[in-house]
Amino acid sequence: MLDLNSKYTYKIYSEANASTIIISSDGFFHEHQELIEYRNNSIIIKTSEYEGYKISRLSDPFRILIDFPKRLTESENIMNINESLVSYIKSFPYENGTRIEIGTSSQARFETEKNTENMIMGIYDPVVSNIL
Repeated sequence: MLDLNSKYTYKIYSEANASTIIISSDGFFHEHQELIEYRNNSIIIKTSEYEGYKISRLSDPFRILIDFPKRLTESENIMNINESLVSYIKSFPYENGTRIEIGTSSQARFETEKNTENMIMGIYDPVVSNIL
């Protein structure tokens, strides 16, 4: 049993064989738990607070932007990936929320999957069809 004063918030992160409880007095958990993980051309954003998010694309250079209306981090974080599809992932505070910028080598395709603990974005090669 965990009994907290009302000014504290907490998050529970579950792995295959362990759970971690993070307690915060200001509502930010970024110093204790990484917001983003990258595995096999998939970006795992560790949050269940993605209601109202927006995804957009930019070119020159190619990027995918994900804007979350809620503040998930208070600092800029950059992961250099340097793989065939993804070159970097950057997260930073943006307006009143958080922006995640994914540098890609081309106008890559993506698919998102959401669950109660995270949002997963798979990055794939672009598909070109009907070109003669």
